[in-house]
Amino acid sequence: MKANYILASMTGIATVEFTMYGYLVKYKTNEIESFEKEVLLKIKSDLGVDSFTLATNAGVDIHSSELKNGSWKGIKFEKIS
Repeated sequence: MKANYILASMTGIATVEFTMYGYLVKYKTNEIESFEKEVLLKIKSDLGVDSFTLATNAGVDIHSSELKNGSWKGIKFEKIS
């Protein structure tokens, strides 16, 4: 399953995919953008899941000290280029 997900505060459209590891949200941009915590929590709420992975080349407004085992509130991050 793959679907588009429109992010009101971002310039592009993310794709949401269900993989054997859970939900994967991919967002690639050519602009200088950053995911705010509120946007990440909204995505999690909209998906209705406890955890998902965000693969993006955009910034993420979370300090490394807030991460626990590589995730924040059940959200894992992957950097893409």
